[in-house]
Amino acid sequence: MTEQLIDAMVSLTQIMEEESDRLGRGPYFPELPEIAQAKLRLTGRIEAEVARMKREAPDDWAERLDPEARATLAEASRGLREASAVNARILARQIELSVEMMGAIAAEAQRLTGSRSMTYGACGGLGGMDAPAPISINARLCSSCAGPRFQGAEVSEVCTIGACAAAGNRRRTRPSIPR
Repeated sequence: MTEQLIDAMVSLTQIMEEESDRLGRGPYFPELPEIAQAKLRLTGRIEAEVARMKREAPDDWAERLDPEARATLAEASRGLREASAVNARILARQIELSVEMMGAIAAEAQRLTGSRSMTYGACGGLGGMDAPAPISINARLCSSCAGPRFQGAEVSEVCTIGACAAAGNRRRTRPSIPR
């Protein structure tokens, strides 16, 4: 009765442990989207199994289990809870780091573009406003392909540097100014 549920719980635990281990070594790895999809599928499978068992015995499905199956289910639940807690902490930290990085990128873009505007108010006061600097994030860009120094560029060419070339990214270049 509970074999499929326990199997899904153990599989999800193993995937979460693998994800936590790999995220602990570095912020990104190519299989990350696939792991997220597998976690979603297994979570759906667990929910479907629990819903099925509740339909079959709405009040006491857990009490109907034999002691060995109940112990195995409890062990799988504990393992999943522990793996989920570790995984949640690591993912929360990754999100915090991403937010901090985006803030730093936006602040640097703001500093380099100097898009602060000053206006006089009706009473003669001077008010300033920092307009947000336009930024675009692409995880595969190299240092010469992005950044505020290329703002206002009119010409773009395919980048020939590293991962950008492999991804076919376009690099902005400053238009030539006739003398």
